[in-house]
Amino acid sequence: MDTWADFDGSAGAEIDVLFEIRETDDDPAASPNWGPWGRLDNHEIEARAVEARAFLTTKDASYTPIVSQLRLYADEVA
Repeated sequence: MDTWADFDGSAGAEIDVLFEIRETDDDPAASPNWGPWGRLDNHEIEARAVEARAFLTTKDASYTPIVSQLRLYADEVA
């Protein structure tokens, strides 16, 4: 997202991506209680685990948006 330097796309294709996350303070390997999904723009998150998803849309039916790789980076705030 930051500056979209790694976005490879066609000029003229109206494509949009919406990132959402949800958080839990529970052990994610057990049966965690997840919070609601919420839009991810730029957040400070305090959680034990995070799940993420992306919604891809286009206004042009001749294009099919595809994600081949998606990374979320997290830094611990001191």
